[in-house]
Amino acid sequence: MNAQTHLAHTPSNAPFAIADISDIDATIAKNEKLDQEFRSSTKRQPSQDVAPDYIYFQEVGRYPLLKAAEEIELAERVQKGDQAARQKMIECNLRLVIKFARGYLNRGLPLLDLIHEGNIGLIKAVEKFDPKKGFRFSTYAAYWIRDTLDRAIMNQSRTVRLPVHLLKEMNAYIKTAREMAKSLDNEPTAEQLAQKMNKPVADVRRMLKLNTKTSSLDVPVGKNEDASLVDLLADEDQTNAEDAIQKKQVSCVLTESLQGLEDDLKSILARRFGLLGYEPMTITDIGKSMGVSRQVASHYQTKALAQLRQIFNKKGISMEQALGAFA
Repeated sequence: MNAQTHLAHTPSNAPFAIADISDIDATIAKNEKLDQEFRSSTKRQPSQDVAPDYIYFQEVGRYPLLKAAEEIELAERVQKGDQAARQKMIECNLRLVIKFARGYLNRGLPLLDLIHEGNIGLIKAVEKFDPKKGFRFSTYAAYWIRDTLDRAIMNQSRTVRLPVHLLKEMNAYIKTAREMAKSLDNEPTAEQLAQKMNKPVADVRRMLKLNTKTSSLDVPVGKNEDASLVDLLADEDQTNAEDAIQKKQVSCVLTESLQGLEDDLKSILARRFGLLGYEPMTITDIGKSMGVSRQVASHYQTKALAQLRQIFNKKGISMEQALGAFA
């Protein structure tokens, strides 16, 4: 049974741990081999301070980056079942996993464990990638790598000690709270959330208090408190890489369209949708950041959206569909 066949029969709620996959690939198995080599080398040379991750990075550095044409050729061969092409495509993209894994440090898992998990996502991306859709592999693989890293943090991190089914239930509460916060301009109360979800208030409060150290959905967690509980939960709506890629495309179109607006109006929408380097903000926060009242900021947003609609109409794009990707 190859890795692709086994993954297809893995339960959707199963942790993406290496022990769960019988044929994860010789590439990932190298990590354990390198760890053994490291332990042996340090016994022979106790004065030599060499970290196992450094050894792994040296190994990965031997594989060249792929050019676009090479990427397409290998991907087409992978689709035909060419195992050698699959192996090469994985090996030449291992450094991509390292890049993303470093962004998940200080969240409960060491770097090499994060790399193990990210490599699983890389393998899935290699097996599912379709070069005919016109995207570079790195863009496509980013979703799968991040997805497995998110799941690893959620399932294995010492920061959150909850069963997966409870984390998924909590995720539903958090997503609803986020949606309500957009209209309320503040985090909803347990009573408001219970009414929205048609749940007993007691159930909502119980869910939010499961982690006794967490008094807010945005409370800092992790070794350096550089993440929040929300950051550690996977978004169950993003079930495939095509959705993630589509959102990136919409973001590019929206960013380009903003250039046709006046500076003040462009600034309003950039802040509202988290573009041009801004984080998504509420109308109240936008008003404060620009030194105007909420009413004034809301008026300018309405004006900006009207102009943006005209730009989208000329391009034959539905503004509702485009902005829906940011909901």
